Amino acid sequence: MSTNNLKELSRRIFVKVERMPLLHRMMGRVKIWIHKLLSGKTAYQLIVLCLAFIVIFLLLKLLLGLDGDFLFKGMTTYYYDPDKPSGVNPLQLRLIYIVGVAFFGGFLVMVLTNGVRNSVERFVDGDVRYRFDDHILILGYNEIADGVIRDVNSKQHGHEVVIVVENGVREVRERIMGKYGHESNIFVLHGNRANRSDLESLYPSHAHEIYIIGENESDCDFKNLDCYKEMHNLRDFAKWRSYIYLYLQEQSSITLINNRRYNNAAMNEIADDNHRLRLYNTDERWARRILVDLAGQWPERGLNMRDGERITMDSDRCVHLVIFGMTSTGEVVATTAARTCHHPNYVTRGIRTRITVIDNDFSSNKGVFHGRYYDFMEMCHYSIKRIRDNRVETIREHHPSVDRDFLDVEWEFIESEPDEVLLQQQLIGYARNEDSLLSVVVCGSDETQNVSVALGLPKIFFDEDVPIWLYTRSYSSIRYYVEHSRYDNIVTWGMPGDLPSHEQIEETAAKRLSFLCNQLYGATYESDSDESIDREWDKLPIDQRLSYVTQMAAVPSIIGSLKNWSTPDGKLEIGDDELEVFAELEHTRWAVCALLGGYRPLDGEMTPPSADDQLRHSNLRKKFFNEYITKYKGINEATKAINRDIIRIYLQIMNRCQDS
Repeated sequence: MSTNNLKELSRRIFVKVERMPLLHRMMGRVKIWIHKLLSGKTAYQLIVLCLAFIVIFLLLKLLLGLDGDFLFKGMTTYYYDPDKPSGVNPLQLRLIYIVGVAFFGGFLVMVLTNGVRNSVERFVDGDVRYRFDDHILILGYNEIADGVIRDVNSKQHGHEVVIVVENGVREVRERIMGKYGHESNIFVLHGNRANRSDLESLYPSHAHEIYIIGENESDCDFKNLDCYKEMHNLRDFAKWRSYIYLYLQEQSSITLINNRRYNNAAMNEIADDNHRLRLYNTDERWARRILVDLAGQWPERGLNMRDGERITMDSDRCVHLVIFGMTSTGEVVATTAARTCHHPNYVTRGIRTRITVIDNDFSSNKGVFHGRYYDFMEMCHYSIKRIRDNRVETIREHHPSVDRDFLDVEWEFIESEPDEVLLQQQLIGYARNEDSLLSVVVCGSDETQNVSVALGLPKIFFDEDVPIWLYTRSYSSIRYYVEHSRYDNIVTWGMPGDLPSHEQIEETAAKRLSFLCNQLYGATYESDSDESIDREWDKLPIDQRLSYVTQMAAVPSIIGSLKNWSTPDGKLEIGDDELEVFAELEHTRWAVCALLGGYRPLDGEMTPPSADDQLRHSNLRKKFFNEYITKYKGINEATKAINRDIIRIYLQIMNRCQDS
């Protein structure tokens, strides 16, 4: 057997032995102790001990008048020669040795005890550092981290999970031990995720995946952005192999990413240099799941379908979504509904999706929509009402100008307590309206109050089996009780660990959509293989990836009605007359998403479209104007043709999904 073969065999045996649970722990502890001994306080304490021992012997030598070769004589067996007196008697030597051994032993016990105690304290406080490779790095800890850990453990890939928190290391470790036991692959360390030296000590360049999650803090999003910026400044950042999931809780933080100016390198550098960056927001993913239901878990509870009947071009029914709570979660649900709920009967019959937002203190929160989404709201029909003391007060009604009245969503904002009598009567009217498909989402900031609001809805909501989505981020028994009672039409949502995977399940179809759309725009690819599509997808900026995911999420509502007149082989087809209807609907969907993404239409005072590409680019990117945010009749024929081609792409993707 050759030397190389022997080396390979020994390496494999060592790896197998090292991965045995007990030996792995023992060897790991030995490595940790040696590391501490060589680099920690224990090494310095041992050096001090040796020096103190030498000093004591020298002092005893001076005090007892010992000769110069005493130390060497004392170290030999025949240390006393009666024929050669040296001024030293056996009693003195015994006394010296007793004192020295007692002092040395006591000092050694003290040093070792001190070292062990300090080591334990440093370990408990998470201040011990190890060398990791191919690990899952979680920066911060909250309920999002629990979902990530459960998902990683379910895959059983053997990756070590490293959790880094700035506050409450001991509490986090106890919580981890209570949930997962003494798992050898979970480490809880102390560190500041926005500190460069702390990041470097965690070997992020060797990580398999990185999650920037944050802790329960008011400035969580900003610290997460700071963390990613510090990562960007680390060595060889662009060459890292790991996917980085950046958790942003507030929609305003995501807006910062989506509204960057691409001609400004300073704004561009923190988001696009690493093509493996993924934005991670559980509320947004949950909103797409309950509103669009790509996973198909609740087909009978879809916004645009009841009992298998979908909204078609000939339907007289509309989608009506009632949202309780003007919170960040409520904002996510409302904007997701506006982006994804587009139905063909708007083009044929002018029937819009209706969104009603109810909050007991709307006056302090109305700036969320009428400030951040000002240009979008100016092009929508909406009303603002206040219900107090058996009075309904209409504060404002807004109707856009004729040339801007082409969006397919309308709004109603109501400030009221949930138990107001007139509000309850209005809710009953919503439930009795046979021309609407009613759904309710309860997503206030107080989860206990959310339960009270859901159970306090009028009786007709439960008699008519109206879908009611109850937001709760904690795992409680409320799910069990509502499923086995008259309130079984209430479905809890929002638990991070209940999502199918920490990865965006919508990306599979969105990647194919990006590939086909870019081909439509003239882009060339190496091939149509999944690997080639993945590479091109990773090169896209973050906002474009999110745009494709949202676009794909809207496909079921746009062409879902085609399932009612599918061909016998199950393929979706469309005629030329219907194609024009859906092309106009696609243009409307695009305009809604563009407005919610920060773009605005051109008006008479702004710079008009120009043949100069540089000027047009300045309008689109720097000032966020877009001349295509207009009625379908106002766009040119080439753009209309693109909309028709996109509808054909939707059909192709949906048929491909059915085949798979």
